[in-house]
Amino acid sequence: MKVDTAPGSDGFPVAFFKRFWHLVKPLILDMTNGFALRRVDISRLNFGLRINFHKSVMVMGVEELKGIRIAHMLNCKQGTFPFIYLGLPVSDRALSSADWGPLMTKVGKNAEPWMGKMMSYAARLTLINACLSNLPLHAMAICLLGEGIHDTLDKNRSRFFWEANNTKRKYHWVRWSDMCKPKSLGGLG
Repeated sequence: MKVDTAPGSDGFPVAFFKRFWHLVKPLILDMTNGFALRRVDISRLNFGLRINFHKSVMVMGVEELKGIRIAHMLNCKQGTFPFIYLGLPVSDRALSSADWGPLMTKVGKNAEPWMGKMMSYAARLTLINACLSNLPLHAMAICLLGEGIHDTLDKNRSRFFWEANNTKRKYHWVRWSDMCKPKSLGGLG
């Protein structure tokens, strides 16, 4: 078998297995023996993509009694819209500002431990880009956020950047909209 062939279904080329076989061999043999003997190691189930029906919520467009029977058969809860999935509200209608309240609270709580710390502007910018913007970016990848939600998020990030110690208001030397521009256009990214 050629060493430099394309990766297999596991994503690793042959060269990887040739070089690290002394490390990988016991794991692969243990896994194949477990399948052959129909032995399941519960601790390994945590590493796969498995549905956790105890945490799952099922919303169905069928009559109530039929929905209850299906949820009981699958050992999951029957829910209604809106419900939370991967930290975001899911609904069959347009979400209101109140539905995004938990996201706003979570973003605010991410900033709380850093309030009152003596941090440079560069450190605050890094913290905003790494921590305070992640949840909103995740939400925007899935949902269309309203103008008011964007304004609130920008206001919170701007306030954290300029007034990190939260004791008194400070002057904002540059407009937040100018700061949010890409670095190539003179912003901070």
